[in-house]
Amino acid sequence: MATTTSPAVAALLAAVLLTALGAAGGVASAARPAATPGRADADVMARVTRAFADRCAVCHGADGRGGERGPDIITAPRASSRPLAEIERIITEGVPAGGMPPSGLPAREVAELARHVRALASAGRTPITFPHVRATRRDGVVVEGWFSARTLATSTW
Repeated sequence: MATTTSPAVAALLAAVLLTALGAAGGVASAARPAATPGRADADVMARVTRAFADRCAVCHGADGRGGERGPDIITAPRASSRPLAEIERIITEGVPAGGMPPSGLPAREVAELARHVRALASAGRTPITFPHVRATRRDGVVVEGWFSARTLATSTW
């Protein structure tokens, strides 16, 4: 099952990836020297996005949220907290028992792909929200404040 990513989500993911690459020191394009620092980041981003689409999206979906043959690697509980070294190991060695083959990629490409997966996971993390609610209980008392979804779901209003 193929999934598509909206232009807004793609732009957000691109910004997160550029930020992650900048924080990690980035990897300059080996094809040609960059005229400006941003050009190298854009080249890396384009290359790693293509690599993800070619190698990972077939099983994990275009947005990494799972596909017909592979699990969600973006919003799963450990996705955003998994160490980069562990992501690199999984990409390099695969998960033979789960059907994921080793990648056979050079270390530099594995590192770039791992940072891309981490950036997708960070962007895909759903923040905990507490909506402001004004409700009238059954007994006529007005209740107003910030409530968690669990409180709202378990309360007898």
